[in-house]
Amino acid sequence: MDILRKGNIMIKCQGCGVLLQTTNPAGEGYIINIDQKVCQRCFKIINYNQCQKAFTTNREYIAILKQIPSVANIILVESLLTPHNLTNILKYITSKNITLVLTKKDLLPKSFKAERIIAYYQKIYPTIKNIFITSSIKNYNLEQLFTILKNKVYVIGYVNSGKSTFINKILTKYYNNSQQLTTSIFPSTTVNINELPINDSLTIYDTPGIIENEELIDELDIKQLKEITPKKTIKPRIYQIKNDTSILVGDYLRIDCHPITTTSLIFYIANDIKVQKISHKNLTLNNSLLYNIDIDDQQDLIINPFGFIKNTSKCQLTIKSNKKISPTVRPSLF
Repeated sequence: MDILRKGNIMIKCQGCGVLLQTTNPAGEGYIINIDQKVCQRCFKIINYNQCQKAFTTNREYIAILKQIPSVANIILVESLLTPHNLTNILKYITSKNITLVLTKKDLLPKSFKAERIIAYYQKIYPTIKNIFITSSIKNYNLEQLFTILKNKVYVIGYVNSGKSTFINKILTKYYNNSQQLTTSIFPSTTVNINELPINDSLTIYDTPGIIENEELIDELDIKQLKEITPKKTIKPRIYQIKNDTSILVGDYLRIDCHPITTTSLIFYIANDIKVQKISHKNLTLNNSLLYNIDIDDQQDLIINPFGFIKNTSKCQLTIKSNKKISPTVRPSLF
């Protein structure tokens, strides 16, 4: 491919960080003319809400994480709504200068207090000393976080955790920077390291998001992505489930409870996702993949990219889905 250069420097897309090229319309980084600053993929995301699937794999993402210098400052971004096991990222990072940034606080009910959330994450990740709860939409806590951004700062995290939105807010609020990273509800919007020189004392590096193995988000179309993406504060929904009923979560999931057991499930997912309790005799949804989950009372069931479900009684839940998913269990956040 004919990679664009400025002298000896290869030119990258300002939206996603991929190298720009003019010869392969089907390849990453394609631009129609050399005056474009973003690739056609970013252009279509920004202007038409269309997304061509990125070609980058988790293997390439992990290689990028391993390249981060051991002396670098790390901002690890994690969505409070769609949490992951962060040790799966941390094991590839050699730097100890890590700050955990918990995003999308505005989407959780006000009953989730910041102090309790921070204490919760400190217990899970005791080696991370700095933890901030933020909301880029409402500028919550950004001022305090901004004061620790120095030298070379690498922003890492899972897909759709809010990394690029967070960086854009820093660029516009504190540096009056005209460059904007491409943000969208599509997974893997950022596909390469995007270097953002802010001033003489700070450079921010946006990195691609890791995709969890068998994470459903990579298979959803635009209509489904809009449905599962919260647009405002979530309203918790509670359902009692027992051996003769099932809970249907949109067209995505069916949740059953082990016989002779009754429990209540509190759903923290987008308000637009239809949740209904239905008797087995009226059940017509045929889901082919089955997952058995042993769960205690006061534990959360996490099914990304939807969110999490609080369980109130020890039981076994059976989850059925047409797609491969990665359900996990953690101590309840609330």
